[in-house]
Amino acid sequence: MSRESLQRQLDNQRRHLDIINERIAKFGELYAPPHMIIERQDKEQEIARLEAQLQAVQPTPPTRQVMGNSNPSSNRGTLVIGLVITLVLGLVVVFVVMPATAGPTDKTQPTVVAATTTARVSATTAAPSTVATSPTAVAATTATTIAPTIVTTPPTTVAPATTTASPSAVVTGTGKVTTSAAAPYSCFSYEALVICPETPLPTVIPAASDKLLNTLSGHSNAVFSVAFSPDGKTLASASADKTIKLWDANSGKLLNTLSGHSSSVNSVAFSPDGKILASASGNGYGSGDNSIKLWDANSGKLLNTLSGHSEAVFSVVFSPDGKTLASTDDDNTIKLWDANSGKLLNTLSGHSSWVRSVAFNPDGKTLASASEDNSIKLWDAVSGKLLNTFSGHSSSVNSVAFSPDGKTLASGSRDKTIKLWDANSGKLLNTLTEHSGVVWRVAFSPDGKTLASASEDKTIKLWDAVSGKLLNTLTGHSGYVIAVAFSPDGKTIASGSNDNTIKLWGAQ
Repeated sequence: MSRESLQRQLDNQRRHLDIINERIAKFGELYAPPHMIIERQDKEQEIARLEAQLQAVQPTPPTRQVMGNSNPSSNRGTLVIGLVITLVLGLVVVFVVMPATAGPTDKTQPTVVAATTTARVSATTAAPSTVATSPTAVAATTATTIAPTIVTTPPTTVAPATTTASPSAVVTGTGKVTTSAAAPYSCFSYEALVICPETPLPTVIPAASDKLLNTLSGHSNAVFSVAFSPDGKTLASASADKTIKLWDANSGKLLNTLSGHSSSVNSVAFSPDGKILASASGNGYGSGDNSIKLWDANSGKLLNTLSGHSEAVFSVVFSPDGKTLASTDDDNTIKLWDANSGKLLNTLSGHSSWVRSVAFNPDGKTLASASEDNSIKLWDAVSGKLLNTFSGHSSSVNSVAFSPDGKTLASGSRDKTIKLWDANSGKLLNTLTEHSGVVWRVAFSPDGKTLASASEDKTIKLWDAVSGKLLNTLTGHSGYVIAVAFSPDGKTIASGSNDNTIKLWGAQ
C-alpha cells in the first residue's frame, strides 16, 4: 500500500477519533458510556497501526557507525576491572547468599493432606505426638471419595489410604488457605480446603461451588449483554463487534452468529416463549444503525427491524406476556413496541438525559427506567403515565432489575453502589457499597434470594437480596464486567466483559 493511501486512512481515523472525543467530552471522561470508551480505544489502536505502517514505508535514514575506544591500555584496564567485579560477586554468592537462602530440612515441612466434600473424615490410629515430630497428615473418607488435587509446600502427593496421625479436618471455601498454631497443616482441592489440627473430632463445612465453569471466546470486542433462553439451553451475547452470538449454555459450543447490525450491539433479550431474540444497536454518536432487530432464535433468521430511535438504543426487554417490547436510547426516551407487528405504541418522556436500562415488573403492570440523570422512574406500562421517581444515586444509573416477586427494585450506578428500593413506595431499603468501580449491571436470581452485580472493578459480586450482606466475589475477567445474568434454574451465572469473553460460573 502506498504512503499516500496510508496517510488518507490515517487522516480519516484521526477525524473519527476527534468526533468520539468531542462526544465523550460532553459527558466528561468519568461519565461517558462504556461503548464510547471502547470505540475510542479501537480507534487509537487503529491509528497506532497505521502510523507504524506509514513509518515502515518511509526511507530509513543512514546510521552512523560509532567506533569503539582505540586506546589499548584503556581496554586492558576495563577488562581487569570486569574480572575483579565478577570474582567478588561469585564469592558473595558462595559465602553469603547460598547459606542464607538454604531452607529447613524436609522434616519441618508438612507433607500432605487430601480433601473431599464428604461429611466424614477418618484416620488410622497413631500417637498425636507423631504430628509434631513428623507432620504427615492424610485425610480419608468413609463415603464416596472425590479425587483431590493436592498442593503442598514443597508439592508432594500422598494417596489418601493411610495416615500417620489422628487429625481433625476443617473444610472451608475453595482456595482459602487458613493456617494457625492450632491448624498448621493445609491442603487444597477443587472441592474443598482441609485444615488438619491435632484435635480428636472432625468438623466439615461444605466448600463454595460458585466457581468458574467455562469461558466462551469468539467475540472480537467487548461483550455488552448476555441473556439465557427461557429453557436455559441457549445463551445469547451482544458485542461491540456488531454481532450477536448464540451458545450452547451447557457445553459452551458456538451455535450461531447473527450479523446485520452496522454498529455496536448493546443489548439482547429472549421473548418469554424463547422463539424470538431481540437486539438493540447504536454507537452513541450518530453514525450507528440505532435500531432494534428481531430474530428467529432457532434459525437466526432476521424477522423484523424496528426503526424509530434517533440515537443509539441501549436496552431492550420483553414484557412478561411477550406482547410488548420496551427499548431505551440516548434521546432520553423509552419506547414501547408491539412485539408481533413492530408497531410503535408509545414514547415515554421525562428523563433529562440518556436512558440506560429498562425493566418490566413481573406482573407486567409497571416499567422502571434508569438514566444518566441519576434517577430511576416508574411508569404505567399500559398508559405510559409516570408514577414515581426514585432519587438517591449521586451519578448515572446504569441498570435496574425487579425481584421475581416484584416487591424490590435494584439499581446499579456509576457512583459504585447498588441500591435496593421498595418498588411500590420508592423507599430506599439498602445501599450496597463493596464495589471499587462503576456498577454496570444488576440481576436477581430466579428465587429472589441473591442479587448479582457486574462492575468496572473486574468482579461480579453476589449479595443476600434481603439483608444486603456480601456473599461472594467472583474474579477471573481481565477487563471490567459489563453484563451479568442468571440461568432460569438459578444454577449458573453468565458474565460479559470488555476482555471480549463470556464466563459461566456455578451459582450454587
